[in-house]
Amino acid sequence: MPVAAAMLSTAIRKMFDKYPSIDHGGVIELPHQISSGIFPKVKEYCTKHAKVDDKGNPTVSTNTGAAAAASSSSTDDEEEDLKNWDKEFVNMEVKPLHDLLLVAHLLDIKGLFDITCRKVADMLKGKTSEEMRQILNIRNDFTEEEDKAIKEQNPWVFPDPE
Repeated sequence: MPVAAAMLSTAIRKMFDKYPSIDHGGVIELPHQISSGIFPKVKEYCTKHAKVDDKGNPTVSTNTGAAAAASSSSTDDEEEDLKNWDKEFVNMEVKPLHDLLLVAHLLDIKGLFDITCRKVADMLKGKTSEEMRQILNIRNDFTEEEDKAIKEQNPWVFPDPE
């Protein structure tokens, strides 16, 4: 992965800051929680969002998501294109999206974390608890009595089916 892309990860950037003798062309071992199956997606995101200055040095923006790659010299069209790219990028099945979200959190890649969280929130928006469980593959471990008690205590959460 290009250094400029790797610098989107706060965790990796801090590693370079703490150990400046790290060879920028060398290999950095990633935590075992990061599967080789999802890392190409992380690399794709970071490479797409990486910015370099006129001298080829990585620059890091504190903005998030599509705004992370939008510099003061970028056009509205470029920003819109990147927003559309981000939206399409996270258009995937739940399992890889979950893995991508976890890696974004683990490596502290704020823009990637933001767009994956937004995608999950959009998937769950307006859904019942049962629909959310189905989407996220979470089993209901409440007994019928517990489920009924929760619904009675919080009727505003569970509208009557029509």
